[in-house]
Amino acid sequence: MGYLGALALLGLLILIHEAGHLIAGRLMGIPIAEFSIGFGPRLRSWRRGQTDYVLRALPLGGFVLPALADPAEFRVFALRKRLAFFLGGRLAHLGAAVPLVAAFNATRGRLSLHVLLIAPFGQVVQACGQFLSLLPTLVTKPEALRGVIGIVAEGSGMA
Repeated sequence: MGYLGALALLGLLILIHEAGHLIAGRLMGIPIAEFSIGFGPRLRSWRRGQTDYVLRALPLGGFVLPALADPAEFRVFALRKRLAFFLGGRLAHLGAAVPLVAAFNATRGRLSLHVLLIAPFGQVVQACGQFLSLLPTLVTKPEALRGVIGIVAEGSGMA
């Protein structure tokens, strides 16, 4: 995978993450003013309902901005609603991982109902468990923590 492929993959991950916040906010009744992919100047924007959807020049991040006059207003929402909003992006990644793992399994030539519908759940749970087992290492060896550049470098070496 080249750098453009890695950038496209990163953009897809950002889109999934921010969409998770948007959906969680909507489900919890939190009004959303802006759903933005990227940072910097606006390249394209459109409005649907009360929300502005924006594509920005630097596609290395994104944000979902609740429609609140003052950030302190966010505390008006129940704790469970705020937690759902904050966790929405991470849960969207988990939800997207299952069909992506199923698609990966299909490209490996192993086609069965078990491999495509049941096994991906177990594979995602196993991957999450492996990640959680690595967290103590990150605390004791902070140099093991890599940012976007390290992820791209490692990913390009795997192709």
